[in-house]
Amino acid sequence: MFVLLKGRTKEQAFKIGEEIAAAVTAFNPHPVTLKMEKVYHPCVLLTKKRYTGYSYETPKQVTPKFDAKGIETVRRDSCGAVAKTLEKSLRILFESRDLSQVSKTAITKSIAISWCCLSCFNIHIMTLSTFFMAFYLFLLFHMMISIIF
Repeated sequence: MFVLLKGRTKEQAFKIGEEIAAAVTAFNPHPVTLKMEKVYHPCVLLTKKRYTGYSYETPKQVTPKFDAKGIETVRRDSCGAVAKTLEKSLRILFESRDLSQVSKTAITKSIAISWCCLSCFNIHIMTLSTFFMAFYLFLLFHMMISIIF
């Protein structure tokens, strides 16, 4: 379960998450407990079971871990070049929060990847273009702090 906490810091998100976990645990019978796992900041939720972001497991953790679930960066059914380019684009977005920098990288890389995919992996050029288009439409710069339980 993700909880969106707009305008909150990482520390505030951890505190609120612990409060929510304690309240839910107190409401349920003894063996049932809810544990807060991580805080994602920033985070992109694409669809159910498909998300990515920088995760923090403790409030004192300084360096975030890049975490991706269900998207092309971790799936094995897509071209490796696509996965690496998408991960690099996401990292640029999360660190700079500037879509113009992401689009510069993505456009130059996607042209090279498209040729690589067409010659080596027989993937149509439109697949990559469609993915990046959908990625940009979804984003519209949706940076958020999320807690995962």
